[in-house]
Parts: sequence; C-alpha cells; structure tokens
Amino acid sequence: MALVLALLVQVGLGFTDIAALSDAVLVGIHLAALGVLTLAMRAGMHYVLLHEALDVTVGPLACAPTVATWSRPWRSAHNVASLSGR
Repeated sequence: MALVLALLVQVGLGFTDIAALSDAVLVGIHLAALGVLTLAMRAGMHYVLLHEALDVTVGPLACAPTVATWSRPWRSAHNVASLSGR
C-alpha cells in the first residue's frame, strides 16, 4: 500500500511539473504532497509500533533477578548502599 501511495504521489507530481503552473502553485502542490507522505509515514509507523506492542508480555522476569549482580559484583545492593553513605 505504501508503494502504491508513493507511486501515485510521484506520478501526480510529475504531471504537475509538466503542467503550465506558476512557481508558487507548484511549490504549494509539492509541499502538500510532502505533508500527505509525512502523515502516511507517521500513520504507518504508529500502526507498526502498536502491532509490535502486542508481543510484549508483562509480568515477572524470566531469568533470575540477581543476574545483573553476577556479572558486576561490585554493583550489589550492599556495596551501592555502603558507597552512598547509607
């Protein structure tokens, strides 16, 4: 669908370029086409991001919660508390 929209806009802009229009009208048409394509891209990205969010699961972690401290033992809760003066 995006390819069809882009192709139609390009064909339309091509016809406006060869038509005997003033420069101001031509710039206005190109800016309108830019706006249409920007809105279409935004709507497409919004759809993709919302569709991707359906695969996200909310709940407890699948791995052990202390995995982060295994790889960096100096960042354990006790060491961080002692460094901050608590």
